[in-house]
Amino acid sequence: MLMSIHEIYDLLLSVGFPESTAVKMTAVALKESVGKTDAFNGRAPDLSYGLWQINMIGNLGAARRTRYGLARNEDLYNPLVNAKVAYDLWGGNDSNIPPNWGTNVEPFATSYRQSLARVERELGIVPVVVAGNVTNVTPVAGSMEPTPTMPPPTSTLEPEPGVNPDNPDDQPVSTYTWALAVLAALAAAYVVGGR
Repeated sequence: MLMSIHEIYDLLLSVGFPESTAVKMTAVALKESVGKTDAFNGRAPDLSYGLWQINMIGNLGAARRTRYGLARNEDLYNPLVNAKVAYDLWGGNDSNIPPNWGTNVEPFATSYRQSLARVERELGIVPVVVAGNVTNVTPVAGSMEPTPTMPPPTSTLEPEPGVNPDNPDDQPVSTYTWALAVLAALAAAYVVGGR
């Protein structure tokens, strides 16, 4: 079965991936399997199955069948099972994506970047650069108000008296206002720079 970008993204959210990582992992699925739930790669050093091409070669496969309660490798053709295993391999840390899925090794890195750009376009994600860092702003379905998928950069300034910086309800500006201010600053810098 071929899954769409939106279906893969929604599946990732359903197993617990945060939005920003679900975007990256959707791109990984496109790079690894082109969205085919029954994708298989049997070329050594791979024996990889499903959307995220979970490698089951040799002792690695035996250990993973035990760890994830798989009766057979083909259980990974189930997109939900494959997503849950991918979630475990991710381990709550985006730095685990490159070693598990080769997103930083050519020629796979180029394929991943192309897939990521496609996913961002399809999902309507607008990358915003703040102080040299890319922050994705994802429009919320049914709303014109964007929700950042990564928090804004932290300030080195002390918070205002009486404002708890750890409490989102206590913030002086909404994320929408923050995103508009960032976009306005970028536009002004672009005009001032003569471009």
